[in-house]
Amino acid sequence: APPDIVRAYLGAREVFDLVPLWLSNEALDNQVSVDTQNGIVLASMRLLVRGTVWLLQHRDAIRDLDATIKRFSPGVAEVAGSLESWLAPREREEIDKATAQLVAQGASQPLAQRVARLDAQFSGLDIVEVAEETRRPVDTVAGVYFGIGGRLNLGWLSQQITTLPADTHWQGLARVALRDDVTGVARGLTRSVLQLSPAEQEPAQLMAAWEAQRHFQLQRSRQLLSDLQGTSNADLAMLSVALRELRALI
Repeated sequence: APPDIVRAYLGAREVFDLVPLWLSNEALDNQVSVDTQNGIVLASMRLLVRGTVWLLQHRDAIRDLDATIKRFSPGVAEVAGSLESWLAPREREEIDKATAQLVAQGASQPLAQRVARLDAQFSGLDIVEVAEETRRPVDTVAGVYFGIGGRLNLGWLSQQITTLPADTHWQGLARVALRDDVTGVARGLTRSVLQLSPAEQEPAQLMAAWEAQRHFQLQRSRQLLSDLQGTSNADLAMLSVALRELRALI
């Protein structure tokens, strides 16, 4: 593999602290099914691939890998550890359900919780970056990031994208690009909220001020998303239109 890819891979592995997770999974040998262990590995690899791509897209981050790991690891760990306090109720329920399912399959509670949070932990990279740019605490930025995401159903939108067919190479690329667009929208919306009220630190107040300024735009976006959720099979074109509408809020 090219050196930059290897460096980005190693950086993502350390930032997300995946080695302890893999060791905990290996310790389950002969205690849980191979399918359960494979599922845990696949979940961690999805996060690792996304983190590797993120770092490759931020070339400065892989020039000094030690500095990058020190820069991102604390904030990413904070996001993973306090995730439930920021998520919308329906998103917390999904994580609790995934955790309970893994525990029922024989995983320990801490390991199951860690695996259930992996997908959302990817957001920690963007949250740390936005926190630095806006000079805000990670806690404040995460509250806005997940709060806006919950209010605009970005998690649901991302899930719809992952279920799109990817029978061809181009369909697979389109699905990856759309999912990247969702995280880009979430990052852009978070910046927009924080920049509107530089002196405010409380996420609920920050979002309330931002929503008041975009009342009619939000009505239109929420109606479009509601219509989309009412369909039985959202396709690529419909999801692309929804993302374009959300991007206009930034």
